[in-house]
Amino acid sequence: MSKIKWFTGVILANLVASQSTHANDFEMALGVASDYVYRGISQTGEDPAVQAKFVFKPTQDVYLRLFASEVSTPWQGNLELELASGYQLKLNDDFDLIGELVYSAFTDENNGDSDYLEGNLMLHYKQFAALTLGYTSDYFGTNEAATYAEGRFNLPLHDVIKTAVYLGRYSIDGAALESYSLMGFDAWTNIGNIEFKLSFSDTDLENADNADSRIFVTASYQF
Repeated sequence: MSKIKWFTGVILANLVASQSTHANDFEMALGVASDYVYRGISQTGEDPAVQAKFVFKPTQDVYLRLFASEVSTPWQGNLELELASGYQLKLNDDFDLIGELVYSAFTDENNGDSDYLEGNLMLHYKQFAALTLGYTSDYFGTNEAATYAEGRFNLPLHDVIKTAVYLGRYSIDGAALESYSLMGFDAWTNIGNIEFKLSFSDTDLENADNADSRIFVTASYQF
């Protein structure tokens, strides 16, 4: 509960520092995924998921994001609610630095608590590349620290169909949890207000059915 109160205070501070609100400060998306894969691991037991995203940008630099998705956690949780607050700093014409705090909560869990808070730092080079470094002291509610590093590269292969590849490493403390590497590929395009995405993901985790190589698709309507 203390983490929620502290995180709520951060969000309120961002809102107080923001300017007036206009309709174009809001972005929304509602979609469905054949599999909800997060950092190489299926969060739905390889089942489809309905998802929604809401982004509020009170200024060009500050954003608040709410993401919701169906999930299947080890404690029988069935819904993930992710609340993020971030700030974007333009270093120069080529580089942007983004810092954000993300709180993920999981509903209806029995005899367990997967909620956790994570801080992320992202360095973007134009529209071509992004480096991400994330840290949490409570990986999915296990009280174990974890660090995530990722490099993502957008490939200028086609004007209509966008493509990107990424490589990541999740370093997790604790003997009961295994660190792993991952890789993936995304291809997406828009037809009207609908975005269609085809993705591939794989990890080096062994004997983990939810983390093996997989292809999945996502379709979302952009409001």
